[in-house]
Amino acid sequence: MSKGWFQDLDELHSSMHWKVGDGKSALFWKDSWCGDGPFMYRFPDLYRIAEEKNCSVAHHWEAHEARAWRIRLTRAIREEETCQAAVLMGNLRAWELSTTEPDRVFWQFDPTRGYSARQGYRWFIRNEEYNTGLAALHVKKMNAALFYLDHNDEHKMSSRNAV
Repeated sequence: MSKGWFQDLDELHSSMHWKVGDGKSALFWKDSWCGDGPFMYRFPDLYRIAEEKNCSVAHHWEAHEARAWRIRLTRAIREEETCQAAVLMGNLRAWELSTTEPDRVFWQFDPTRGYSARQGYRWFIRNEEYNTGLAALHVKKMNAALFYLDHNDEHKMSSRNAV
């Protein structure tokens, strides 16, 4: 596979933002849900030592009496990592998960609605700087489908005229 596919998928994923409700769908480290961008990029030292890198936001929320965040690490935090840990915990301090609302994903290019394939296609077509790999394939498939329809319509027309 070409790098273009993965670059486009990364571009698409980075344009998504989660509105966390119960925390069961959004990924704690890998999704953008609290501030600007995923925690894995904002706190790389902590991500490197995280015990569970693919878990949900809810996995780290302790909803018992304490109502606190619990981030499990493979080792104790070193002195040079304390700043990142303090900033991360500061970001999380304002968050509390809902028991009734599910997580919802929003697209930064149309925050009033969730992502749809139609919006994604329009975005790829309008933004030539991102028109590589996946976007180019969408255009090629669309052009091929239109050519196929035109070709079939001409064939039907010519067969009708012959009768």
